[in-house]
Amino acid sequence: MLFAGLLCGCLAANARLAHAAEVLTLDQALDIALQENRLLENATMEVDKAADSVAAEKTRRLPRLDLRLSESYNLTKQSYTYDAGTFGNVPTRDIKIESQDDFTTVVSASIKQPLSELYRINLP
Repeated sequence: MLFAGLLCGCLAANARLAHAAEVLTLDQALDIALQENRLLENATMEVDKAADSVAAEKTRRLPRLDLRLSESYNLTKQSYTYDAGTFGNVPTRDIKIESQDDFTTVVSASIKQPLSELYRINLP
């Protein structure tokens, strides 16, 4: 019984091979080879990846706006003392600066435009 099952499996595989052995035209063979070629697929993906990198780099030509927000809370009181003349003639008298036990917020904004790079690559 086992032998009969193996024989049927071999005959079915042989029939598939005989069907697959039909004559292909050159265009059909090239199409099949191109569809099944992993190296070609990888190369195509690398080209697409490079095109995406170029597009990302082109965005660096545009102005860039950076906004930053920093929030902190003083847990302990801080005290700074500057004696008269510490920085040359400044300050003219002793100064003591003390911090408050409160929140401190710092907001900074900057706009950057890469002008020198645009000039170097001859872009307006």
